[in-house]
Amino acid sequence: MLDATLKVGGVLIIHNTNFNFLDLLVSDKYEVIFLPSMTNSGEVKRFNNQNIVSKRYGGTDCIYRKIKDVSDRTPGLARNIPVCDDTGRRIGVVSFSS
Repeated sequence: MLDATLKVGGVLIIHNTNFNFLDLLVSDKYEVIFLPSMTNSGEVKRFNNQNIVSKRYGGTDCIYRKIKDVSDRTPGLARNIPVCDDTGRRIGVVSFSS
């Protein structure tokens, strides 16, 4: 996987994919980079983590910066993913359970 070769501080861009990167266990090693000019994350059909078409997904997340090498995520528990602007300043948090 690309995660294994990407160093901390490296940027991962995932655009126009069928699945949301934030649904993956490895995503807790990343922060979302928010760009106001990014209006969508692609035009393909999106699926949730149960492989069901997600008609309501309208996220703009597709740029991620690696912030740690080791995942400390516990499956099934709620988690917080930091959101930063393009300068690296934290502007929020995406909180959800999986």
